[in-house]
This record gives sequence, structure tokens and C-alpha cells, in this order.
Amino acid sequence: MVTTKTLIKLAKTDAEAQFRLGYRLAFGRSKPQPVKWKEIINFWRKSARSGNTRASFYLGVVYDQGWGVRRNYRLAEWFYWTAACKGHAVAQFNLSLMFRDGVGVQQSDWMAAYWLKKSAEAGFAEAQRDFGVALVKGKGVRVNAPKAVHFYRMAAKKGDAKANYNLGLCYQNGTGVRKSVRFAKYYFQKAASRGHRLSKHILTTRFV
Repeated sequence: MVTTKTLIKLAKTDAEAQFRLGYRLAFGRSKPQPVKWKEIINFWRKSARSGNTRASFYLGVVYDQGWGVRRNYRLAEWFYWTAACKGHAVAQFNLSLMFRDGVGVQQSDWMAAYWLKKSAEAGFAEAQRDFGVALVKGKGVRVNAPKAVHFYRMAAKKGDAKANYNLGLCYQNGTGVRKSVRFAKYYFQKAASRGHRLSKHILTTRFV
């Protein structure tokens, strides 16, 4: 593990060191109290200017959440966009949420679905689940229930409780798959084992 002293030396010129030093100051076990957000943001800005994708993403989070600064959704969107265009899956997901809710940008179901799909294809479980929902409801995309099941499965394999619940509903109602009481129960049980309350309720009221 690189020491903080070494990172400080490297951070004078190295973008990755600038990002890692900022990250350590923000989230490390020995982070200063109170957290020195001004210094952290300075390191991340330098790193982002040199093209570091993670630095751009975390700057998006900084302005989205108001960590050490006033919330600024337009700046958050700009930094998320920068990271998303370089393939950062969580930045793509966060950007989709901004377009979905019209926060910092003009609301657009199409743009929300576009970035949600990008994030889902990059392997982010929450995006896979939510893109499945978009495909079932036709929000920003054409309705495609079998494809929705495909994305639900990917998220469910990663342990996403809601994705397992959604698969249970698909098998219960015959959405994108053949109806199957056995598989509906199986997926509700998977969701319930991960704390999904509605799945627990369904199991105790419909599968007894």
C-alpha cells in the first residue's frame, strides 16, 4: 500500500495520485476531522483536468450531494457526463437519474433510458434492474418484456433483491416468460432472503 507521504509527493504531477490522495483524505481510516473538502476537491479537480475518470465522477458526487460545497446540479451533471462518456457505470446511472427526475437538466425519459442502458451494459446491477423496469413500462424505450427479464436476471445474479422480486412478478403474471408458480415462488424467496418485505408478505399470503 502506498503511504500518504508518497502520495503527497506523487500528487504534484500524477493524476492518479491526486485522485487517490483526495479519496484517502475523504474516506480513509485516518482522514482528518473535520474532513478537508476544499483540499480534496482541489486534488480531484487537478486529477480530472488530466483525464482521471474517477476524479470526474467523485466531483459529480460532491456537487450532487453538497459535500463541502453548495449543491450545484448543473456542475454535478457536467462531471457525471464527463465520467459517463468514458464508461464509468455509476456516473452513467446517476446521470440517468438526473434525466429521469429533471434535476439539473431538462427531464427526458429517452435520455434517462439511454444512460440507464449504458450503465446496465457496463454491469451495474441497479441499472440492470431499473432498465428492466423501463422495458416493462416503456419509459424512454419500446416495451420489451423478454428483454426486461434478461436484465432482471443479470441484476438478480448479483444479489439485487428488487430484481429477484421483479422476476417473481414476471413468473407470477407471465410477463416476458411463461407463467410458473414454482419459479415465482423461487424468486420471491430469493428476494425475501435479502430482506425484501413485500416478497415476504407475498410468500405468507399467496404461497401457503
